[in-house]
Parts: sequence; structure tokens; C-alpha cells
Amino acid sequence: MFNALFVDDEINVLNGLKRSLRTMKDNWNMQFANSGEEAIAMLEDNHFDAIVSDIRMPGMDGVELLSRVQKNFPGVIRIALSGHAETELELECARVAHQFLAKPAEVEQIQTAINRSVTLRSILSDKTLQSALGSVVALPSIPGLYQRVLKEAADPEGSIMNVADIISEDLAMSTKILQLVNSAFFGLSSHVDTVKQATGLLGLEIIKSLVLSQKIFSAYEGLKSSGLNLERLMQHSTKTALLARSIAQFEELPARQCDQAVMAGMLHDVGVLVLANLYPERYAKVSANLDSIEAGPGMAEIEEFGVSHAHVGGYLLGIWGLPDVIVESVCFHHSPGLVADNNFSVLGCVYIANNIINACELDLNDDQLMEQLDSDYLERIACKSNISDWRRMAEE
Repeated sequence: MFNALFVDDEINVLNGLKRSLRTMKDNWNMQFANSGEEAIAMLEDNHFDAIVSDIRMPGMDGVELLSRVQKNFPGVIRIALSGHAETELELECARVAHQFLAKPAEVEQIQTAINRSVTLRSILSDKTLQSALGSVVALPSIPGLYQRVLKEAADPEGSIMNVADIISEDLAMSTKILQLVNSAFFGLSSHVDTVKQATGLLGLEIIKSLVLSQKIFSAYEGLKSSGLNLERLMQHSTKTALLARSIAQFEELPARQCDQAVMAGMLHDVGVLVLANLYPERYAKVSANLDSIEAGPGMAEIEEFGVSHAHVGGYLLGIWGLPDVIVESVCFHHSPGLVADNNFSVLGCVYIANNIINACELDLNDDQLMEQLDSDYLERIACKSNISDWRRMAEE
């Protein structure tokens, strides 16, 4: 049973939620609190998987409540009910909430957010990792890019397009911007798949506030002891993203899916960054054992953590509310055969692009590349004969 806590200072809102969500009582154990103080007391006495809280409440507001939940109950998925992002209080919430729902929230939106959380629990069942990932609010950025964003945002003559270009070069900042813009926090009606579009929609003033006041990005710290080369990770991610787009275009996928292939390719290894940042000493063992593990970093991570970076990345992007197609592509980019889909999709683009880029980087020949690929999956999506063409595209 999935345990959810709903918090709002307006009794009528809580009663409305009770009535609207009664059809879910067989699947969810739902409890309701009328204040932040009452919610904290309930959290101390009961286990909850998710909390859905209003932001504007007297006494302890939603930001303070979710901050306490983040600190003391990090495994709880934090969903904020907010208005629009023009006010400082809503912007402050960007540091502590995983997802945002516009108020008044539609019942279907709440059901979707909670059901997605239920699904993610099945992907990553380790409670310790769930708590660790629940505490993550920002990922470390490449130092030079981080400083450039700070400088551009602080410049009175700063350009939104310059900010977008810088963010697009960095895995961590791209992830955070997409988390925010794909929530209901900014009142957008559809998912956004590119960083430049996301940055443009937010606008320079909101970006400045998020970067300078709320500090939604973080500097590169502590990763050297993990053995992770952040610049190399970014280079690999960028190459995979570009090849994934070329494959999508080659297969004549719709323009929206081509954009999604780029973003999923860019983010496919975000779980590596997460694990190395959370557990630098333990990840150093993974880095040291890569040469002795034939199956690559995924198997080395499973031996150390019990899970690979693919599922870790998929879980984080999922609780951050990124589009399902991105989450699926990140989560299963090592094992696409587990997804019941016979169509050539964004996942296929990312899976194939990642393997081809790896083969190029390791100087593997075509036979060695084919040994790394899931032959049954390639036959299922009917693209096995195109691998050599895509290999040439990558090398070019």
C-alpha cells in the first residue's frame, strides 16, 4: 500500500481532495493534515511515501514544511501545490520540492503524480538509495560552466540565449532546468524537451532569481575522489545525444521525438553523476574495477550498489517529474528489451547511440559492437541492418 499525506490549511480543499480521491482508497493509504505542524507530527508517527502540500499556509508554510521533510524524511517524495512562479515563496520552493502541481490541482494530475511515484518505487526498491536520492536538489556542474552561468545571470546586460547555451553544455544544469519547466510550477500546458526552449520560456528574470538567490545549481565538489572525469562524461553524453538525434532523423521519427532523443541522450548517464556525487569513495571502487568487469560500468555499479546508474538516473528524473519518454530511455538504456514495445522509439535511438559511441571510444570493430547489442531487441524493432550505417555516421 502506498502511503500519501495531503496538507492544506483550507478544510474545504482537504474535504474536496478526500471526495475526489476516494476511488483510490484501495490502492493508497491517504491521510490529511490541516497545517505544517500537524503534518510533521504525523510524519514522526507514521511512514509516508509521498507528501502533497500547499505552499501558502499560515504558521509553517509549505517551503518550511518541505524543507523539514527533506532533512528528516528524505525518502518521502515531495510534491508542492503552488500558484505561479512570480513570487519569492514559490521560487524558494524550487529548492525543496521534487514536483509542482498548479493550484487548484486537477484530480487526474494528482493521481498521475502519485501513480508515477508508485511505479518508480518498483524500479528502485532500495530504501537507503531512495532516501539518498530524495535528498538531492541539485547536481554538480563543471566549474567553468557554473561560473559562466553565475556571471551571465548577474550581468545587467545578460542574454537569455547566452544562459541557454551555457546550460545546454552541462548535464547537471540541463537536468534541473528541465525539472522545473516540465512541472506545473510555471503554468505551461505541455512538456518541454529542449533546454533552450525551457530557458526561453522561463525568461531571464526568473532564471536570475533561481540561479543567484535560490542557487538551484551547485558547484563541482568532491567528485575527484570518485575517479569520475566529469568533462569526459559530458563529452560522451553530448556525442550520444547528437548521434541519437541523427538516428531518429534517419528513421524519420517526428520532430518532437527527435528533440526527445537529444535530451534523453544527453541525460542517459545522469545516474553516474548522482552515484559519484553521493558516494565518491564507493564510486572510486567502481572506477577502479572497470577494467576487470567485462560488462562495463553497469555491472561494476551493480556489484557495489546493487543497482546500475541507469535505474538510479531514471528514478531521479522520474521523481523530478521529467517526461515519461525521457525517464524510460534513461532507465532502460542498457536493457531496452525489458520494455514491451515493438516500435522504433526514442529509447532505441539512445540505446543504439550509446553503444555505438562506446564502441568508437573503445576502438571496437563491428563484430565486437554487435556482440554488445541485444540482437533480439534489434530484430524486434527491425533496425539490425542499419547498425553499420549508424556506425559510419558516428565516426564522421
